Amino acid sequence: MHERNVDVHIASSLTSERILKQIKQKKEKSKIKIDGIIKTLHHNADIDIYNMDFPKSKDVSIVYFGTRNRAYIPNSLSHKINYLDASNTDSFKKSIRLIDKYNVHYCVSAQKQNGDVIIAKPFTKGFTAAILGANVIVNRCTDDAEELLGSDYPYFVEAQDDMDIRSCVEKVEQTFGGPEWTIAQDRMANMKRLVEPSSLAQQMMEIARELGR
Repeated sequence: MHERNVDVHIASSLTSERILKQIKQKKEKSKIKIDGIIKTLHHNADIDIYNMDFPKSKDVSIVYFGTRNRAYIPNSLSHKINYLDASNTDSFKKSIRLIDKYNVHYCVSAQKQNGDVIIAKPFTKGFTAAILGANVIVNRCTDDAEELLGSDYPYFVEAQDDMDIRSCVEKVEQTFGGPEWTIAQDRMANMKRLVEPSSLAQQMMEIARELGR
């Protein structure tokens, strides 16, 4: 954190905001003053996604949209989870044309190897799915996931093992269109509202108003 001449430290996730506040508190206990307030401004999805149609598949269709080595996909599920490359600008532009064909986004990450470095990421895969009206399969421990989706979201992966992931995928298939699927859709709709352009503008205005006090 910059210590001086800062009006506001903008966090792109709830987890980031907590970490920044912890850092500020720790430094101030050591008599190091940190200028500025700390506020969250949620990370938007890619601009092209806001204008796409909702997925229309009548069956479960699962996709991992991202950089392949950042996902953990059991070999036994490779035939069920499609992969759309978004590792660079060119592949992203090609893949995004197909993204609205899927009603479930697979967001199970490989185990973090951060060492002593503190890394907090915005839940952009979740927001992308939310804008498209899709549900997510995601690690419960993913930054912001439980806070944004609720602790009882039905498609959390609890453990980083193949059996638990397979069980979650099977649950998605078995509950498609039913009450649990509808609960998940409602939670994703709540997430969508957080990153709609009007909501992001309102978050910016709130930050500006607080700075003007």
